[in-house]
Amino acid sequence: MKRVFQNRAKALLGRSLSRGGLPVGTQVPDFSLPDLAGTPRSLTELREGKSLLLVFSDPDCRPCQELVPKLVQFQQQHCANNLEVVIISRGGMEANAAKVEEHNITFPLLLQQRWEISKKYGVVAIPAGYSIDDHGIVAKDVAIGSEAILHLARYALADEKAP
Repeated sequence: MKRVFQNRAKALLGRSLSRGGLPVGTQVPDFSLPDLAGTPRSLTELREGKSLLLVFSDPDCRPCQELVPKLVQFQQQHCANNLEVVIISRGGMEANAAKVEEHNITFPLLLQQRWEISKKYGVVAIPAGYSIDDHGIVAKDVAIGSEAILHLARYALADEKAP
């Protein structure tokens, strides 16, 4: 089973398996993806003067679904801070629109067709998240799993409050 996952991950990434994602200190790859209204949104536009919690998700992923309401609550509690949550999701427009409505998501949810952005970020498992500073630099190692992503969100928030 492990070998099957590794082979799938190698095929997905199109290179040797990088379990750690993008290293801390790396300038993140820019991208442009449509939101649910079909409007293209770029990473550069989204992070204008803000730090980002960039979360990779899928509407058919149970741990992703369990994470979303926690991210919504986090964003509501800390919306005055300089930290923006952004979800990059796979799946169709309908499934993702239903997710937005069900959880009352107010932060950007962008749609990738397959794994095109996941590949650029070295993401082979979901949910996964990155803390990206306001200069577009990876601030902490990629977080895999709901609890790790919530911990990363708290780290990013604390980092924003630091002088």
